[in-house]
Amino acid sequence: MEDHYTEQGHIHYADSLRAEDFAQHPDSAAIYLVRTQVSEKKPSANSNAVVVRVYPAADAIGDLKTEVTHSGVVLTWTAPAKTLAGSAPAISSYDIYRGEPDSGTASAEGLKLKSPLVKIGETPSAPYQDTQFAFGTTYVYSVRSVVQYPGEALESANSNLAEVTPRDTFPPGAPQGLLVVLVLRQGETAAHLELSWAINPETDIAGYNVYRSDQAGNPGNRLNTELLLTPAFRDMNVQPGHRYYYSVTAVDHAGNESSSSAVVSSRKPGNAMIELPPTIRKDSIPVLQSGSAIRTGVYGGALLIVAMLGALVAANRIPALEKYAFERNAACYTLFVLLMLVPAIRFLNRPLQMFGAAIIGWVMFVAAYDLAAFYFRDLFQVLRTPFQALIEGTVVYGILAVGSWVCGMLLHARRHPLTPGRKAAAREAARHSR
Repeated sequence: MEDHYTEQGHIHYADSLRAEDFAQHPDSAAIYLVRTQVSEKKPSANSNAVVVRVYPAADAIGDLKTEVTHSGVVLTWTAPAKTLAGSAPAISSYDIYRGEPDSGTASAEGLKLKSPLVKIGETPSAPYQDTQFAFGTTYVYSVRSVVQYPGEALESANSNLAEVTPRDTFPPGAPQGLLVVLVLRQGETAAHLELSWAINPETDIAGYNVYRSDQAGNPGNRLNTELLLTPAFRDMNVQPGHRYYYSVTAVDHAGNESSSSAVVSSRKPGNAMIELPPTIRKDSIPVLQSGSAIRTGVYGGALLIVAMLGALVAANRIPALEKYAFERNAACYTLFVLLMLVPAIRFLNRPLQMFGAAIIGWVMFVAAYDLAAFYFRDLFQVLRTPFQALIEGTVVYGILAVGSWVCGMLLHARRHPLTPGRKAAAREAARHSR
């Protein structure tokens, strides 16, 4: 008999309670004790007594259902209405449990699980949404109601087990902000239409499709052979004077395609010879080339630091040069000004590079100037503070950069005036792009 109740070296005995037990002894306590018995005439002494308050748990939930949405698995159920002793008291909360089935097998009692159900959350009422899930994985859910008694929270048995395998069948939202811009011919590149749109906010976007139609209201044909990884497309196959209607869709990693974006139409001008004036070229737009500007700034800053330290040593550590103070100071200032002009001379017709290189070198110089005060006392009382030097240098270089840009624009306009023919072409291009 003992073997019947033994599990892993411990005795386990379940005392089943019936409805009449609660009816006969409501709000009572059960006292349990154990005796060992070798024979009927030789029982042992009583064990320690255990007092257990006995309350009826709510009936197990029997209608647990699942629904898969894009953001989670939604669980719904009906609150239990009774217990073994009668009507159920108010449910204080529900505990949510989840597990995974063991390779789809089932035991005689129902689903066979890989491991015991694990509590993943609780909720005061139905429904409950499980957002920590993965599409394509099979889950088993159970819900237990919790009734609060004096000093005790009593959990019901498991509800019916609800098995579900979430599948991603939810398309992303339609792309927004579609724009179609006419790009006029530039050199060997023919006039064409460029499309761009906003990036979809979903995190599982695999790419985009572009559709073109010759008629309004017709979805048309897809232009791209592979998914576009960026929200941009260039349509080079357009006929002059013909209007096209464009729309865009988004595709997620599960292959779901969104609805079409708002349709946007445009056309290539009938005059296929229209092109941008030769003065508006990509290489004419000043761009900060970081490599050369940074190198010039670092070299220029290093030379300024060397010149400054040389001047301070000559003025404060070599007494023999005091009788040539005027010549010494004039030579130092001249060298310093020439070194300051290195970025301006290096990037004379490129104001952005000029200003960037100059600021890099000047910041290096000001930092070294600040450190030099540790070795040359009263330096800031005789000369200016590092902050004043930083502001003065920034203003000077800013004036040089602006002056370079203004002079460049004036020379550009003088060499390439906008002729009446180019003015007409520009107006025609603007009219057709609208």
